[in-house]
Amino acid sequence: ELFPNVDWQDEVLKDNGFTNNVNVTFHGGSKKFRYYTMLNLNGNHGFNKCGEDNPDYKTQDQYSRGSIRSNIDLDLTSTTKLNLNILASLSEARRTGSSFAWGSNMASYSYIGVWNALYATPASAFPVKAGKYWGGGVSSNYVLNGTYNPVAISTDAGYLRNHDRGIYVDFNLEQDLSFFVEGLGARFRLAYDNKAQYLDNYSRVYDYAYYNVNGGRAVTFDEAGNVTSALPSLTVSADGDGNSISTSLSTDAYVWNYNRDVKIFGTVFYDKQLTDNQKLYAQVQYDFEKQDSRGVDVTYY
Repeated sequence: ELFPNVDWQDEVLKDNGFTNNVNVTFHGGSKKFRYYTMLNLNGNHGFNKCGEDNPDYKTQDQYSRGSIRSNIDLDLTSTTKLNLNILASLSEARRTGSSFAWGSNMASYSYIGVWNALYATPASAFPVKAGKYWGGGVSSNYVLNGTYNPVAISTDAGYLRNHDRGIYVDFNLEQDLSFFVEGLGARFRLAYDNKAQYLDNYSRVYDYAYYNVNGGRAVTFDEAGNVTSALPSLTVSADGDGNSISTSLSTDAYVWNYNRDVKIFGTVFYDKQLTDNQKLYAQVQYDFEKQDSRGVDVTYY
């Protein structure tokens, strides 16, 4: 196929995928104790037409998340109120293809995903396959070489997997001190947030090739997909010594993002209606915050 006209979106994408979203809620309590809890499960899967084609691993784009939220209000006494809110979530996302395998690193991370390739690769750039190889020219223009073959990326470039984990807690305790001085009160608040993102890279490099015209004749192949015309008729990606650039799956793992944040607030306030038209409010407040974005002394797994 010397003059390809490939509909890359039709080659890679299904007409539909699947989304599942399940919510379960509980709420209730009494005059002094009230609670609300919600469980959520969410999943998206299946719009990559090539996601199940590789016999060694799946490259299907998918996303799943589980989360729980719980709110508790408790009247410890007639003058002491407690409130606790908790949100925890765990999610995993899988996507196909990565430029890690093409020699980049975390400092210069540039993701070559199927979505980039679908919109960037011209229909006439190269065929899906060139004999037994993936189609792709050897060009300084990246969208014309084999690293941007959308079908190859969707099938044979491995996959990336992201894990997001987070817990968010806030605690509030309020004490009415009117028994001591009318209008006097105190409030204590504690907030704790912990979020981490991990990246597992299972990407690889594949061989790709493009057709040449050999003495005015198109390249021909046997039933096994081997070139039967002169070898110069098919140019295959290779290193400087002519060796294949194909690699096995990488098994790299990275901490993509980490943040732990602790906040403490302490307040003593005076709030009193002096007359029908006058009100007095004053407070003394203490704030403390500590952030850790480096993960010092933290075990990730």
